Amino acid sequence: MANISYKDVIHWGSRLFIIAIATFVGCGTIGIWTYESMEIRKEVLDRAKEEVKQAYASEQTVYAPVIMHCVENIAETDTAEKDRKYSHLSPTKLNYMANAKTETLRRSIYKINVYTSSVQVSGSFTVNERMRRLPHSIVMVPIADAKGLTTIPQITLGGQLLNLKHGHDGLQARFTLPDSVKVGDSIAFSYHLNLKGTEDLMFQPFAEETSLTLTSSHQHPSFEGSFLPNQHVENPDGFEASWKVIAMNKNYSDYTMGASFVNPVDPYRQYHRAVSYSLVIILVVFAAFLLVEFLTKKNFSNLQYCVICASIVMFYALLLAFHHLMIFWLAYFLAAAMNVITLTCYSRAILRNRTAYLLGALLTLIYTYTYIMLLMYSYALLTGTLLLFTVLCVIMFITAAPGLPHKESEAIKEDIDAAQESEQTTEEPEKAAEK
Repeated sequence: MANISYKDVIHWGSRLFIIAIATFVGCGTIGIWTYESMEIRKEVLDRAKEEVKQAYASEQTVYAPVIMHCVENIAETDTAEKDRKYSHLSPTKLNYMANAKTETLRRSIYKINVYTSSVQVSGSFTVNERMRRLPHSIVMVPIADAKGLTTIPQITLGGQLLNLKHGHDGLQARFTLPDSVKVGDSIAFSYHLNLKGTEDLMFQPFAEETSLTLTSSHQHPSFEGSFLPNQHVENPDGFEASWKVIAMNKNYSDYTMGASFVNPVDPYRQYHRAVSYSLVIILVVFAAFLLVEFLTKKNFSNLQYCVICASIVMFYALLLAFHHLMIFWLAYFLAAAMNVITLTCYSRAILRNRTAYLLGALLTLIYTYTYIMLLMYSYALLTGTLLLFTVLCVIMFITAAPGLPHKESEAIKEDIDAAQESEQTTEEPEKAAEK
């Protein structure tokens, strides 16, 4: 049995060592470069959103109307004026009916969703003793961002039509209860808001019983807040969702419910997932080059393996750069095609035979399989593991093929031929002596 030569140990040992170092450096470079690039892009995207919010309107939260009562009998100040404090009366029932139409604004290469909404608010208050005793009260409609109001609304309260005016915390109007209203009676209210905003449209369930019906032309909503909708239907024309919230404690005023009109896929989420498979791509590409080197008996130098790793790292740089300007699948196709063509031409210059085209086909298969893994979110780990297992099986099959030419087998054959020749040379003098 022939022993493995010292040169083979040095050759393949150095290859594996260089590949391990190149893989570590390549993955580290991809990770660090991606993190820094994403942080910079995120800052630019946030800045673009702030510009849109300042020029258009920020996120909107539709608050419930409240009735404020001035509390008298407060100690007088040095100026002989009374400090005033207010108590708030929240609605007993509250109903929101909202419709939002979305559009996309562009800031450089970034897309930001904005909306114009039509909100119908109705409900009722229950008259308490303080409200009945005081000569007048103030109804207030808080507004998150007044820039989003396209018209100043009017409110109908207890049969009275009141003009709302800008106040300290939103819109407000003063009113007086009719004499026929008693303590415990319900007074209805209703008003209409035309609001525009950026991305998020939220509602406050500040009532004993709150219902919300939200429709929109946005096809991929992200429901946010403290409550998910009881029912929602999504279709090609948009979606319709409904909520119903019953107050269980006094902290329900801190809760919100609604939808965020963001893009269905984070523009960098797919890129992050592609980066997470960088180790698999590097290992499989190196395995393909090692297999070609083993079959053709033409060695790639350590420097050439480092250049191959640098080409794979450049693939992710190209993918990110193209993804800023086009959809992901097209960016992936262009980056992969450029990388495959470059590596195929590079290996053709080294091997100087048509085996380089087989290597190009293998690289194409690798990048295609990786893209399939990106699409199969739930089964990405399984498909990636199967890819590595398949590569291992192919390597085992090829290296164990009995007809494969090998340096050791050739050396053994030469030793056997030399031994047979020596036996023949010793047998001829003996036969001559016997004659």
